[in-house]
Amino acid sequence: MKQKNPAQVTCFSYSKLYCFFFVLLFGCFIGRNSFAAGWVDVNSGVSISPSTVTVGKNFNVTFSLKEYRGESKSFEYIQLWIQDGSGNDLYDAETWNNVSFSPWQQKNFSATTFLDPAWGRKPGSYRAVVRGKVAGDTPFNFGIVSGSGGVNPRSFSATPIIAQGPMSGPPGTTFTQWGEGFTANSTAILHFKKPDGSEYDPQSLGMDGSGHFETSYTAPADKEPGQYTWWAVDGPTGVSSNQVTYTIEEPAVNPAVAQSPMSGPPGTTFTQWGTGFTPNSTATLHFKKPDGSE
Repeated sequence: MKQKNPAQVTCFSYSKLYCFFFVLLFGCFIGRNSFAAGWVDVNSGVSISPSTVTVGKNFNVTFSLKEYRGESKSFEYIQLWIQDGSGNDLYDAETWNNVSFSPWQQKNFSATTFLDPAWGRKPGSYRAVVRGKVAGDTPFNFGIVSGSGGVNPRSFSATPIIAQGPMSGPPGTTFTQWGEGFTANSTAILHFKKPDGSEYDPQSLGMDGSGHFETSYTAPADKEPGQYTWWAVDGPTGVSSNQVTYTIEEPAVNPAVAQSPMSGPPGTTFTQWGTGFTPNSTATLHFKKPDGSE
């Protein structure tokens, strides 16, 4: 029996090993998104609208997929997943079953979803990722058609929002202020800036089970006229809301005086009063005699 050269044996073994890995790798490409079976990737999007999301409020995700190798391609399903900022799957926002592409075909997709505070969604960073599955294979994230400008996954932020009404008024006006998109059943810190740029002491306010709050206050009579700005910071995450600026107007000055009774003999007690004067100020009273002098 002729003995084989050890080098030949080693070479033959390595060749079989290389062939095995090549077939395995090629098989993965065939099953996932191959040239031979068509090739589909993200051609535009993934886009988020509005660009900044509020927890508990609907937002839209749009994207298009295109076959760009001139072959047909079929998918068991295509999915849109929402992930946290670290890329961990949170939930399947939409599934499109049995999707097929003819050569060079582009298809557009749109989904409406929301970050549910009841499931612990809170302000912070998130990602939207488009995923596909070919029958008999494992799911995979789509790539990008070269030069298309598409993005997959798409990162986006969720921030709380605040508002109020009315946006202006003189001292004595009652303002209602509210916010949403905060961490549910937590607290937020409210900041208020005065017209001179200094701040009042921050206030802590509790959120309800949907991450919402509403409060009101009446501007006191001595409230300084000018522009005031306020915002809120989510307690658990430290994410800030938008800022709202409102105006305390100069108090209306429309003085009027009256008295009672309007006549009486000497010894009568008369009560005199006035309204519509500048708050916390003084007024000068003038009294005219029967002859016209004061």
